[in-house]
Amino acid sequence: IRSCFHWAPSDHLKYLMLQVELCEWFWNTSNDLMQRHHLSRDDLRQALDATNTVLRPGTRELFQECEAAGVPVIISSAGLADVLEGILRRGGVDLPPPPPPGAGGPQPGVLVYS
Repeated sequence: IRSCFHWAPSDHLKYLMLQVELCEWFWNTSNDLMQRHHLSRDDLRQALDATNTVLRPGTRELFQECEAAGVPVIISSAGLADVLEGILRRGGVDLPPPPPPGAGGPQPGVLVYS
């Protein structure tokens, strides 16, 4: 992303718009591929279980400190929230249970922990 333009404080909106554009592209591309190959959420979970993806050092402690200080953590993904949750749980991050279907809450792809 940084190679797309030179960063300056006045470029903040341009940077955010580029992030949105890239997230939309990623979501559309990955969603199209998953549909084309008939992948389900269970398939994604199985693929996650087969990987050795780990959290960066200090991630679990960061979540703990934020929770202790009452600071919510918001993660916006391009539609792979289930994968992110799986990686966080596997890394020892204590996550609240997901809300029941139809209970409202954040948009798909947005994880909020407080």
